[in-house]
Amino acid sequence: MLENATAPADIWRVQEYLSEKRKTVDRIYHYSYSGLILIFSTLMRDGWLSEADLVGLKQEKIARIELGARL
Repeated sequence: MLENATAPADIWRVQEYLSEKRKTVDRIYHYSYSGLILIFSTLMRDGWLSEADLVGLKQEKIARIELGARL
């Protein structure tokens, strides 16, 4: 994006794009203890988390995370 920037307005468009992406990431991965199952499910579905990363959690929680990742 910036490689083709020729005017200051181009940089503002990049800033707007990055701000929107940050809002999306913040909305999806908003941290709260009660929402970790959902967050982990989303990360697993998106390929950022595997079952191996969940070692140490109770099997019940792992099952809920995997179920959420399939939805």
